[in-house]
Amino acid sequence: AKELTGDTDNRFNCQADARLLVAAIYKFRDTINADARFVQYKVLVGFESVYPDHWTNEEFELEGADEYRRSEAHRYIDEINPENENDWFNLIERCAETKSIDLATFPVFGNFISKLSESKPEVAKRFLAKASDDLLFFLPAFLNGLAVSGRADIYDRILEEELESAKGLTSVSWHLRKSDVTKPDFAARLLKRAIEKGDQGAVNDCLLLALEFYGTEKIPKSDTFVRDALTFLNDRKDSRWVSQAWFLQRPTKFYEELTPEGTTLLLNNLGYLPKVDYQAERVLVRLAERQLEAVWNYFGDRLTRKAADGEDEDRFEAVPFQFHGLEKNLATNPTLAISKGLSWFARDQNLFQFRGGRLLSNVFPQCTQDFATALAELVRVGSDTEADFALAILQNYHGATSTHIVLKEIVSRFPDDASKMSEIRASLDSVGVTRGEFGLAEAWRARKESLTDWLADERPVVKAFAEKHIAELNRMIASEQRSAESRKEMRKRDYEEDDTESDDSIGNNK
Repeated sequence: AKELTGDTDNRFNCQADARLLVAAIYKFRDTINADARFVQYKVLVGFESVYPDHWTNEEFELEGADEYRRSEAHRYIDEINPENENDWFNLIERCAETKSIDLATFPVFGNFISKLSESKPEVAKRFLAKASDDLLFFLPAFLNGLAVSGRADIYDRILEEELESAKGLTSVSWHLRKSDVTKPDFAARLLKRAIEKGDQGAVNDCLLLALEFYGTEKIPKSDTFVRDALTFLNDRKDSRWVSQAWFLQRPTKFYEELTPEGTTLLLNNLGYLPKVDYQAERVLVRLAERQLEAVWNYFGDRLTRKAADGEDEDRFEAVPFQFHGLEKNLATNPTLAISKGLSWFARDQNLFQFRGGRLLSNVFPQCTQDFATALAELVRVGSDTEADFALAILQNYHGATSTHIVLKEIVSRFPDDASKMSEIRASLDSVGVTRGEFGLAEAWRARKESLTDWLADERPVVKAFAEKHIAELNRMIASEQRSAESRKEMRKRDYEEDDTESDDSIGNNK
C-alpha cells in the first residue's frame, strides 16, 4: 500500500484509501507495541515476529532479526533487579508455557536463560526453586549457564537436588552431553539413579552421552557404563536412542573400542527396532566397518525372530526393502555374505527368496561379478542345497545377464532336475516391469538375444538347454505379439463404437 500512497497520478483511484490503510496499520503496530510485556515476549519467543527495523529495511529478515533479538535479550538480563525480579519471573514462565512441536521456537529464549544463569546465578537459583514444569523443561539451559557462572556451590547443589528428586534426570543428562562439563563420578551416579527410578528417557540419554564421549574423562569405566545402560534398555526393548545417535557429528571412539560384549548388547537392542531404517543403518555402518560378521549375524537373528506376546508382527520388517549405504560395507566380502545366507537357507527355506534372498540381492543389487562368480563356484562344488540356494537368490534379479554364469553352472550340474530347470526358465523369463503395448514381447526378444552366448558354451547340456529355451521364447514372443495386436485392435474398435454411438445420440437428439 505504501507505493500507492506515493502515486501522484493516482492511477488506481485509491490513493486516499491506501493512506487510510497505512495509517491504520501503523496505529495497530504502535498500539500493540505499547505493551512492553508483549514486545519482550516476541523478542524472546516470537516466531516470525516483526521488529522495528523490519519496517525500514527489507534485508533485515534473516541475520538482522536474530542479532537484534539476542542483543535485546542481553539488555533484558541487565535490567533484571530485585524490584522487578518477580515480573521477569512471570514473563519467563509465560514464555516457557508456549507450546511448540519442535525446539526451533526457542533458541533465543534458551540462550537468554543460559546467559541469565551465567551472569546472575542467584536469580537463576530462585527462579528454579519455584519453576513450573514448563520452565523446568529448560533446566539444561539453566545448568549450562550455572556451570560457567563461577558459582560452583549453586551449580553443584542444584545437580544434587535434581539427582535426589529424579524429576529432571533426562534434562541433567542432556546438560552433560551438550556442555563442556566433566563430571565422571556424577555421570555414573546419574545413570545409576535413572536405572533405579526406571527412567528410560534418562537412560537413553546417558547411553548417548557414552556414545559421544566413550573413552574420555567424561565417562567413567566406559565399558561398564554402556553395559549397564544397554542391559536396562534391552530388558524394556527400548531403542529410542537410535533416533539421535545416527546424526551425531562429534568424533567418537565408541564403535572403534566397543568390546564384543558391548557389541552383542548393542545389536540385541537394535533387534527390537520394528524395521531397519536410515537411522539404524547409520549405526550399523559404523559397526560393520570393524565387525562385519556381527552385522551379518544381526540380520540372521532378525530373520528368525518371532513376535512376542502382544506385539504387532505386521509392524516388524526383518530386512529393509532397500539399503541406503550399508550395502557397500556388507558387499565388501561376498564369500562371507554367501556363507551367512547359505546357513539361513539351510535353517529355513520357506519364503527364503523374499527374506534372506532379498537381503542378499539388496546387498548386491546389480549381482556383481565377484558375487556371481562366488555363487557359481558354490554351485560347482556343492549339492542340491547350494543350487537351490542360488536359485532362490537369482529369482530377485529378473534374469539379468550377470546371473547367467550361475544359471549355466546349475544347468551343467543338474540337467535332469526338472524342478531346477523350471526355476531357471522362470528366472530367465522374468522381466519385471514393462512399458508399452508390446513391452513384454520386446523384453523377451532381448532375453532371447542374451541366450545366444549360451550356444557357444563348450558344455553340451548348456547349449542344448539354450537351444530349447530359445525355441520356447520364439513361441512365447509370437503368442504375445498376436495377443498385443489383438488387444490393440479390440481397444481401437471399442473406441470407434463409442464414438459412433455418441454421434448417433447427438443425431437423435437433434
